[in-house]
Amino acid sequence: MSTRQAGAWATAVIAFLSVGLLDQAAAAGASEYVEGEVLVKFKRGHTEAAARLCADENGVGTRRVFRGLSSRHGGACVHLVSRTETTAQLVARLRKDPRVEAVSPNYIRRIDAPFYPNDAQFTNQWFLHNTGQKILGVNGTADADIDAPEAWALHTDGTGEVVVAVADTGVFYTHPDLQAVIWTNPGEIPGNALDDDGNGYTNDVHGYDFCGDGANPPDACPMDVGYHGTHVSGIIAGAINNAIGIAGVSRAKIMALKISPDGTSIDDASAVEAIEYATMMRLSNHVNVVAINCSFGGTTEVLLERDAIRMAGDAGIVVCAAAGNNGNNNDIILYYPACSDASNIIAVAATDNRDKLAGFSNYGLTNVDLAAPGSNILSTYSTPSYSSITGTLKVVSSGSTYTVLTYAYSSATTGLTAMARFCPVWTNITGMAGQIAVMKWDSVAPDGAQVRAAMNAGCVGVVLHHYSGGYNQFATLGSPDEWIPTANLQLGDRLSLTSQLPNVVTLTLPPPYQYLDGTSMATPVVAGAVAMMAMQFPGDTVAQRINRILSSVDPKTNLTTKVATGGRLNILNATDTDHDGVGDWWEMRNFGSLTANLATYQGQDTDHDGFSDYQEFLTGSSPTNAQSVSVLEAESPGFSKSTGFSFRWNSTAYRTYSVERSTNMGASFTPLATNVPASPPNNLYVDGSATNLPSLFYRVTIP
Repeated sequence: MSTRQAGAWATAVIAFLSVGLLDQAAAAGASEYVEGEVLVKFKRGHTEAAARLCADENGVGTRRVFRGLSSRHGGACVHLVSRTETTAQLVARLRKDPRVEAVSPNYIRRIDAPFYPNDAQFTNQWFLHNTGQKILGVNGTADADIDAPEAWALHTDGTGEVVVAVADTGVFYTHPDLQAVIWTNPGEIPGNALDDDGNGYTNDVHGYDFCGDGANPPDACPMDVGYHGTHVSGIIAGAINNAIGIAGVSRAKIMALKISPDGTSIDDASAVEAIEYATMMRLSNHVNVVAINCSFGGTTEVLLERDAIRMAGDAGIVVCAAAGNNGNNNDIILYYPACSDASNIIAVAATDNRDKLAGFSNYGLTNVDLAAPGSNILSTYSTPSYSSITGTLKVVSSGSTYTVLTYAYSSATTGLTAMARFCPVWTNITGMAGQIAVMKWDSVAPDGAQVRAAMNAGCVGVVLHHYSGGYNQFATLGSPDEWIPTANLQLGDRLSLTSQLPNVVTLTLPPPYQYLDGTSMATPVVAGAVAMMAMQFPGDTVAQRINRILSSVDPKTNLTTKVATGGRLNILNATDTDHDGVGDWWEMRNFGSLTANLATYQGQDTDHDGFSDYQEFLTGSSPTNAQSVSVLEAESPGFSKSTGFSFRWNSTAYRTYSVERSTNMGASFTPLATNVPASPPNNLYVDGSATNLPSLFYRVTIP
């Protein structure tokens, strides 16, 4: 515990860091603390002997002395009990004792719960947490998932940045759920047209485009040319607990390696160079690339690709490869790179939300290692200018709905409603600023010329209609943020729309999240798991890391003849192999073995600092170092009349906290903030409303 004088007229007293919710009795309305017991922090200079004297004078007993805390603070920290007084009476009397710096009840807690993030669509991510919820009309089977919330509660990512390279169609790296998790090359200065880190690639800030697209050569912009790489990236590491969209499996960073020129095809040369790049960045530039996600494949093996994968393995990189979506047996019809004999490959089949092998998934008792969720997977989505994605075009007054065949995408626009007017001559657009231009597609015009003309005239959208049945894909419109939304209509829809102009029209773009099926979706689930293992066990070899994944699957009868492990990925099993409720990484780091159980950790205090080993696990402090404790401390100077009172506590990954305040330690606490995300190694909280209040008491709990 710690106190600070918060100005001449207000005092703030900070209680110790709590380690869980109230127990069930408390939740039912019973006392939140052990009646007749208090925790007391004496002022500096007051020794253990002085504390016992104070206890005797006040007619209470000393149950325990927190020697680690006492040494750290310079004043005794003790646990006092009374058989005659209530907790409220003890708190009120001891607060008046001039030797006492702070006092709090002995609060009741329960063990930590799984971490459920606040991402808006988390409940639709059945593969992370399956309660049997219905997904796209299909009821799931409870616990047919990878046990992500349970694993997150036992996880740490305090070992530094971990990177997963996504070799795919590129990544929409300005997506609101990805921009915070995109890897940034610390050796490059953006936009200076120089190869600052000397790796042979100019301005490779977030990765690289190894193939180009259309008339554009390879360059430093790995923006997604489709949607596939963006969807994969969200599964691996979509921002967790940011109150929007989805959550990724891990807190890895995404290195964007674009190897598709059109969003559908991949050439081997680009794939080989991408793998080589990721390996080079790990070896020469000290980027902690731990996995490469390869959600692609074909039936012919390329020896250079195999050699590149082996080279990545020698450098310490796991390659996660999709088994394929043909429903084939990969032991008979080989599929590469999944079937490569490189020892650092994990080949992944797909399951549905009922723990059945997906009907589209390839399999193979020899050549496919395990299964992971891959059917109806919700993740991030990109809608770049040259993609042919389905959206809607609606004429508001009539209610008619038309299919949008292609459109140019602006990241700031998810829907657009404006007056639409027919424009007979696209080379001379006037008086249409702020409106949607409707014009005939000119088949001989340069790609994008009509859209560019509308943009220059101030139009906010374009509808191109056809007198024939085809439609044009804007293959060279450039960067997604450079173009206004553009819809293409075929013949029938054109007649219906133009007959009603001018009128108000709504262009609705697809949402930035979509459900997709495929072993392409199952593979990044495994890549995210590899990243988690790398965070918890940074010293593992590639073989050890792969073994953690494969040896901890959930066995499934329907998979015993389909994949080598006979099971589906489970990251909780991989995190806590002895199933004792604490992470293996923590047990090995602090005790060197997995022989203890949860009851042992709850009941022992190895470093005699007053906190059980399990409490220290929950709060991120060391159970073998008495100087490492979990307390709230005021920032220096802690109090400001202009900003209020500020304090901090040490925090650990994948946890959220609740901050509460009271003006009377014996009274109830009022919540100030809930679901506060951890920002390891410590969190800072500023109570801006404490500028004109009397003495205050604070506590932080782990919900």
